[in-house]
Parts: sequence; structure tokens; C-alpha cells
Amino acid sequence: MRNLALPLTLLAATPAAADEALPPPIAQCIQDNAAKVEAAVGDLNQAVDFLVGDVCAEPIAAEQARATKRFAEQQSAHWKKMCDDMQSDKAKKPGTDVAKGYEAWCSNVKVGFLTEPVGDDEEGGSYTFVSGAAHPPAAVALASRLLLDLRLSHMKRQP
Repeated sequence: MRNLALPLTLLAATPAAADEALPPPIAQCIQDNAAKVEAAVGDLNQAVDFLVGDVCAEPIAAEQARATKRFAEQQSAHWKKMCDDMQSDKAKKPGTDVAKGYEAWCSNVKVGFLTEPVGDDEEGGSYTFVSGAAHPPAAVALASRLLLDLRLSHMKRQP
């Protein structure tokens, strides 16, 4: 049993996982369900995966959707500002190569082609701005710590 617990302990102690803020709905879901999952799933690694990847998948997906939207909005504002700045430079220096090179690109930005989520492409996929990990490190770290603590408390009670 100790060999299995060691990787979970190391994972929970990683600096990246500790620094990442976990949104309250995700933390609450993990805390509310950890004891039930620990009792139902014997293998700790599978329990962590089940808790984070299945039981709490909905609040994690909602947070990733919010992050994707936020990122798309930031990118849209960035590209539009860049094109506006370029238009100002073009007015100051008409006919420059830089202005000509970005003119078509900026017209696409202004109609939202490069900054708005689009539908399916010709290959049947869609464009994604932020591709969050299926299991955010902070969620895995919290689940690992809680499940490991529960498991250890059960082991201490046994004679």
C-alpha cells in the first residue's frame, strides 16, 4: 500500500499544483465527494481519477468554458487594438510594407474571423483557444490529499 501512496503524495506536493488557485465549486465538489469515492474505489490512483474526471467533471468543464471565453475575449481585444494601432501607423506612413502586409489580416480581425469561436472546420473539428487539462493539477492535488488522508485514517484505526 505504501508504494501506491508515495506517487500521490509527491503529486500533491508539486509546486505547480500548490500555486494554482482552485475555483470554489470544484473544491467543494471534491471535498463533498471524497469520502464516498474513497469508500467505493480501492485503488487510490483510480479514486483520484474517478473523483476529478467523473464525479466533478461538470464544475471543471464549466470553469474551463469560462476560462476559454475569457481568453477569447482578451485575444479579441488584443488583436483589435493591434490592428487599430497599425491603422494609425498606416495613416502616418501610407504605403509601407508592414501596413500592406497586415491589411487583409486586420480586416479579418474586425469581422471576428480570428478572434471569435467558429463552427466546424472543413475537417469536422473546431477551433479551441484554451485547451485545459482534463484533470487540472490543483484538483488532482486536492483530491489526492483528501483521499490519501482518508485512507491513512482508516489504516490507523485498524489493529
